[in-house]
Amino acid sequence: MDGRNVIRKIIFIIGFLICIYPLGSSIIESFYQREAIATYENAVNNIDRAELELEYNKAEEYNSALFNCI
Repeated sequence: MDGRNVIRKIIFIIGFLICIYPLGSSIIESFYQREAIATYENAVNNIDRAELELEYNKAEEYNSALFNCI
C-alpha cells in the first residue's frame, strides 16, 4: 500500500505542476514585459527633440519619394 500512495502523490504533484504552469509562466512573462516597457519609455524620454524632428523629416522625404514613384 505504501508504494501505491507514493505513486499517487507523485502523479498528483506532476498533475498539479502541469495545471499551475500557465499561471507561473504568465506571471514571469508579465514581469519581463513590464521591464521591456520601462526600458522603452526610458529610451523614448531620453531622445533629443531635434534628433527626433530630423528623423521625422527624413521619413517624410522617403515617403514622398516612394509616393512619387507610383
